[in-house]
Amino acid sequence: MQDEIYADLIQRKGGAYRAELVAQDSHYLDPIERREGRLAGNSRIWGDASAEVQSRVIDHLLDASRDAGLGARDTAHVLAIARIESGFNPDAAAGTTSASGLGQFVRDTGIAYGLTDQNRFDVQSQARALVAHYLDNRELATRRGQDEAYIYKYHHDGPSLDFGGLALSEDKVMPLLDGYTRFVEARFVLEQGGDRAPDHGGGVPGAVAETFDDVIQAELPRQSDVVRHADGEHGEQRRMGTHDLAPAQSTAAHGHLRENDRGEDVRALQSTLIELGFGDAHGVPLQSDGVFGPRTGEAVRALQRAHGLEADGIVGPDTRAAMDRALPLERAASLAGEGVDGSPAAPLEALLAAARTGDQAALREALSDLSKSAIGQVFHAAASAPPTREERALAAPLQQDGMQR
Repeated sequence: MQDEIYADLIQRKGGAYRAELVAQDSHYLDPIERREGRLAGNSRIWGDASAEVQSRVIDHLLDASRDAGLGARDTAHVLAIARIESGFNPDAAAGTTSASGLGQFVRDTGIAYGLTDQNRFDVQSQARALVAHYLDNRELATRRGQDEAYIYKYHHDGPSLDFGGLALSEDKVMPLLDGYTRFVEARFVLEQGGDRAPDHGGGVPGAVAETFDDVIQAELPRQSDVVRHADGEHGEQRRMGTHDLAPAQSTAAHGHLRENDRGEDVRALQSTLIELGFGDAHGVPLQSDGVFGPRTGEAVRALQRAHGLEADGIVGPDTRAAMDRALPLERAASLAGEGVDGSPAAPLEALLAAARTGDQAALREALSDLSKSAIGQVFHAAASAPPTREERALAAPLQQDGMQR
């Protein structure tokens, strides 16, 4: 029974990446550490880990969820995200981006949640990072008055963009939650020495007296002691284990963001800067804490300089337009090369194949398919972004000469 309980969660090996699709910043070709006692995948491919390794990975996710005070359904949600992202392979890595590990965090997101080159593939570190990320996304969805389907959307899309994460959540993640919740309860019963999951319909004799959620609630007071720790730019107080940092009130005025502003718009800005690779003056990535401090200002000025804008550290229409152009292209490589379960996607390959053959009908069909795909929508969004002030200034002489139509 101890091993059989995991059977429905164990995943099969997914599809491999073709060598020519592997990006320079990918960890897909990195060697896997195989020292004794380490939980290792068979390869970097989605789901390519033994049943024993996947089972122990699931145990680490259960432990991290319990340590954070998550109930059974939230724990099930964490498991579902790990299943969708990595197939419970702790050494999984995307071929087209730097995404890796159980939650498939790209480099900067991983750093923001404590994952470095030294512990990127450490199972315990990954489990803690995934749970912390889940809690942040759950908090964001709650603050915006959204249901639990939005939690994976924010994992997939980030806090301010739309790359189809909600549809993926509803199609891939949400259907898993009821079954995974039953697994969490059953696993808890085994841990307590019982022989089956508690019955929630009427207290059938033989069920354990306490459920997983009962025990978590009993333990929460010990986990909720307020402690000091550095969080973002101001070392906010946070209740460890419950992630209940009070939402900051937005102080942004007239659609501009600048130092000392606070709130969800600032948090979204910080997440965008992290994803685009802009850190403070020392290159250290930001934390998405919703507080526009000096380090966020340094990252904004770095982005402005990179895009030829006035480096004043104020986020106005031109800076937003520059980010709107840059971020979709940053995501494009990922969408072009991988599906939600790590399987390759084909719209660009089909277009290139048609172009090589010179078949006009095939080329038109491939272009049509590309325009309907997620990657095509990304390129369309990038091309549709409003021009910056500098771009408008460059275009003005052409318009006056009648050269731009």
